[in-house]
Amino acid sequence: MTDKIRTERITYCRRDLVRLAKRDNNNKRPFLLVNPLQGKHIPCSPAGALRLFEALADRLYDSCRGERLLIVGFAETATAIGAAVAACSPHRTGYIQTTRENIPGADYLYFSESHSHATEQRLTKNRLSELLSAADRVIFAEDEVTTGSTILNAVAAIRREYASLDLKFGVVSILNGMTEEHLERFHSENISCAWLLRLQNDGYKEHLDQFEYDPALCFLPDGSVTEQPEHQEVFRSAVQGGSPLGGYCNPRLGVGMKTFLDSCRSMAESAAERLCAPSGNALQGKDVLVLGTEEFMFPPLMLAAYLETHCGCRSVRFHATTRSPILPCGREDYPITSRYGLRSVYDPLRSTFIYNLNRYDKVVILHDSPSDFAPGLSDLCSVLIRKGCQDISILRWTEEDTAYPQGGAR
Repeated sequence: MTDKIRTERITYCRRDLVRLAKRDNNNKRPFLLVNPLQGKHIPCSPAGALRLFEALADRLYDSCRGERLLIVGFAETATAIGAAVAACSPHRTGYIQTTRENIPGADYLYFSESHSHATEQRLTKNRLSELLSAADRVIFAEDEVTTGSTILNAVAAIRREYASLDLKFGVVSILNGMTEEHLERFHSENISCAWLLRLQNDGYKEHLDQFEYDPALCFLPDGSVTEQPEHQEVFRSAVQGGSPLGGYCNPRLGVGMKTFLDSCRSMAESAAERLCAPSGNALQGKDVLVLGTEEFMFPPLMLAAYLETHCGCRSVRFHATTRSPILPCGREDYPITSRYGLRSVYDPLRSTFIYNLNRYDKVVILHDSPSDFAPGLSDLCSVLIRKGCQDISILRWTEEDTAYPQGGAR
């Protein structure tokens, strides 16, 4: 993905990649493995996230040499992982992400993710037959695989729908917590597995029982903040130019990865020009946060990486809003220290969250919802203002006529 040749591989250990947190009101799987380098729940350096994803790609392409691949990134936590792995492909590779949004004009292939807070997963079928026909193997990219049941459900759905295609399947994940029994099931189904770090899923309950979860660290949306005149001004000025950035490419519908990557790079350059105008060095020496929104992670990550390397910032951090409800705790040895509730940028009837916010000199929200004035963006600005972030820019990368109907899977 980068223009530099990597001369050595990074080795990651458990303390680099694993923090244990408690899901809120989820009895199916009460724990969540939070990765401090993934850029989802915890702010991280974009360069650090991309190095991690490149290391994962190395593991995959070592085992799939010469094969034509279709990479599938799982919404919502692994969309950036999947796209970054596909971007590192030495061959022409297709990419598609699963989605829980209602995409205008889309037809869907459904399967389930039984342990999740939102169990419905789906792939758009509009280009899926074309993408599958051009591939030898379908690779599902995940942050963590515990039982592999979601992967098996997805493979079964594709085999039923596209029975005439002779496809192989595989999974690549940063973490793998599968038992030998689960791995044997994958072997019997001829599904390959690659990962960076193998885990034993034991002692999680005992570890989490030592923490006291503090409801005072859970903050609900506060519309009164943006109703104050001075904060209304911050919100209005956050919308940069009103028009979306050009060249939008939607991986929910399936894309050629080279096309998607080129589009993301072009978008990042255009966005940086807007953010650095009029002086050209408006971000010089500043601490900057770039926020993605739910499934929309890889393009904001690419923007954050561009700002980190080209704009003279003192520091750049990246993470995203999420549907995952996690309980916070004030202890230093627990990963989630604050939780802010938000209405979704895509559907105001859906609850989302942002974790571990700090104060930054500059915050850039990059999203692909149809409006810069969605209630969820107002909520997000509200909590950022509460944290002392007064310089906020909202950038939209989408087609002018894109609309996400309400009622996506919750």
